[in-house]
Amino acid sequence: MAQDTRGRRRSLRRAITVECALRSERWERALHLRASDLSTGGMWIESPVTVAPGEELIVSFRPPHEDETIWAAAQVVRVGSSRESGEGEARQGMALAFTYCSARHLRLLARALRGHPPRLPAALASTES
Repeated sequence: MAQDTRGRRRSLRRAITVECALRSERWERALHLRASDLSTGGMWIESPVTVAPGEELIVSFRPPHEDETIWAAAQVVRVGSSRESGEGEARQGMALAFTYCSARHLRLLARALRGHPPRLPAALASTES
């Protein structure tokens, strides 16, 4: 899982954006969305459609420079808006924490994230513009 019991992240978020497919029992088909702030513990999904915190979803995506698609079960941990470094405009979406991802897919994701810069907090990113 991406967060410990005190709500702090256990994995470093990386400034990476990927296309993803999000599945829920609520929808007939997968939603194809953009994900960012990727880590081995979760991601931020930009979406005009949100579900309540605690909802379980399935997400699939292909990390940068990888040929294999990663599948993970995830739980919505926050719904709201987020600011990505440098863009300055808030986007609606959901923070997801991975609740299950195979060990092989976690290794693949960790390898894909290596070398990518961490996400800068919005306040710090705005001072660099």
